[in-house]
Amino acid sequence: MKRIVTFFVLMASLAANADAPPQLGPLPRDPDGKVSYLNEVDAVQYCSDLGTRLPTIRELALYAQSLGAKGIRETAHVGVASTDSAVQAEIAQMKGDHYEAIYTLNSSKEMTVDFYYSYAGFKVPTGDLGYFWLYSSSVYVINPKMNYTLSTFQGDFGYDDTTVIWDDDSFRCILKP
Repeated sequence: MKRIVTFFVLMASLAANADAPPQLGPLPRDPDGKVSYLNEVDAVQYCSDLGTRLPTIRELALYAQSLGAKGIRETAHVGVASTDSAVQAEIAQMKGDHYEAIYTLNSSKEMTVDFYYSYAGFKVPTGDLGYFWLYSSSVYVINPKMNYTLSTFQGDFGYDDTTVIWDDDSFRCILKP
């Protein structure tokens, strides 16, 4: 009986943490305390050298949600190609509700909706944290040379070439558990 109770407590804890915002590390800084600018390829290596990684776009959506954004709505058509008429209808409905589709690829390499996101209500963090586009590890499947990014000054998503250094792009690694 004790194992069953422990199992259910563990499952409830995992379910509760599935929608918890990630714990993000600080913005990287040079020896003078200024925010360091790296391209995304180098940011991946920086996080890896620390034994961690860049957050996924879902994790950045959860972070934005913790800052007031309406956040995530799940698709009713997991894994179904975005060209499917039911998915197209859902995309149109979500767009009308001010949610944008965030895409991924299914096992057949077809573009599918991963989730929907709305930045309505996002509150800009203070200081340097409210100035940057933050890199994610999630590929922008419409152009695989780019990854999704989160604007910390608006709360919306964009995408950047992973090899270019921009003066308003930065990153925060996921903290080790």
